[in-house]
Amino acid sequence: MPALQSVWLVIHVSMAALAEAVFFMAFVCSILFLLRQQKGEVPAGSFFDRLPDAPQLERITFKAICIGYPLFVIDTHPP
Repeated sequence: MPALQSVWLVIHVSMAALAEAVFFMAFVCSILFLLRQQKGEVPAGSFFDRLPDAPQLERITFKAICIGYPLFVIDTHPP
């Protein structure tokens, strides 16, 4: 069977895309965490007021990395 017609290609590409999406979510949350930490107290109704607090952003980042890393490792490990 040719490699590009294998079911493993679909699994590989799907898992790689999912892992990268989760890592991107962690990246965005990290940037928002840094912005939130820098601003400190923010006026009501501002963009930063609508963000979750810094510890919650840090937890989301941590959980996203904990999900994305195993997906990425399982995906890149040869069968």
